[in-house]
Amino acid sequence: MKQDFLVRDSGQPFSVDKTLMSRKRWFAFCALVLIVSNVQAIDVQETTDFPGSSSFAFGVSVGELDPGGNTVSGTLDGVCAPNDCNGAKDGDTQDSFLVTVPEGYLIESIEVTSANIGGVITLIGFGVRSPEENIAFVNIPVNSNSGNVLTDPVPAGEYSLSVFGRLGSEAGPFTLDWSVSISIVPAVEIFQDRFDQV
Repeated sequence: MKQDFLVRDSGQPFSVDKTLMSRKRWFAFCALVLIVSNVQAIDVQETTDFPGSSSFAFGVSVGELDPGGNTVSGTLDGVCAPNDCNGAKDGDTQDSFLVTVPEGYLIESIEVTSANIGGVITLIGFGVRSPEENIAFVNIPVNSNSGNVLTDPVPAGEYSLSVFGRLGSEAGPFTLDWSVSISIVPAVEIFQDRFDQV
């Protein structure tokens, strides 16, 4: 269907094919959907044991996080002492890794889950730190989800995350699977949400 319009300031008719315009809009929309649907966040599984201590100089990085939900997962397999499940000589009692948040993005939430618990462990610990400061430190009962461990969004930069054994019901061995879910969003979304709440 064609419709004539006057070209501004010319007085000459200009013909527009509305069907063609609709098709162009439809193709542009489909292309946008394909681009957005191809954005995938990272999903890293520990294949070689992550280091047992947090270090920015010698740590293992899982890379730059992608927009949306990112997941890093692994296992612990160690021994609890009477009041500690993270001894230096007690096996794989801690996994630490580095992540990078790209410019223009924030970490909106971090959640930690443990499952497939074996042995005496009852509590795990989780920490997040930057090179300058500790950002979060929580104790989490095993076989549960922590909920968001952050009190405020975390800006772009490099961070060290650690999952470790904390306490057991008694001395003895333990095993568990852990998963850390990290959601990052454009910084403008957080600021817009806060503005809308005012």
